[in-house]
Amino acid sequence: MKPIAVLMVAVAAILFSACSSNEFLVMDSAKKRAPLDPQTQVRFIYAPEIPVIPENTEFIAVMNTNVNSDCYLDDAVHALESAAREVGADLIFVKKYENQTVSRGVYLGKVYMSHTETCSVLTADLLKTK
Repeated sequence: MKPIAVLMVAVAAILFSACSSNEFLVMDSAKKRAPLDPQTQVRFIYAPEIPVIPENTEFIAVMNTNVNSDCYLDDAVHALESAAREVGADLIFVKKYENQTVSRGVYLGKVYMSHTETCSVLTADLLKTK
């Protein structure tokens, strides 16, 4: 293989691995929960507007979205919903929303091309209503 082809394959592998990294998720218990039924609605509460968690909920996990795979707000919301469904949570209590500047770059031969972008990071509690 030519050196440029090897470089392109390596760059593609690095970019693919960066896009497939996992979010930060901490479970309250090691107990395996059944995932939600696909028909079950997952609801969101935005904490700055409604700062009190409803009393009829059980804490399951806390999650922080990942700027590598969920940079845009729609992607972060989708990641939260997917994680909630997977762990059996039907309520997402978004505690914190912040924009984070991320620098990304890639080597093209001997030249390093970089750019910055602003990513949305959400921190949320995943809850189960009783």
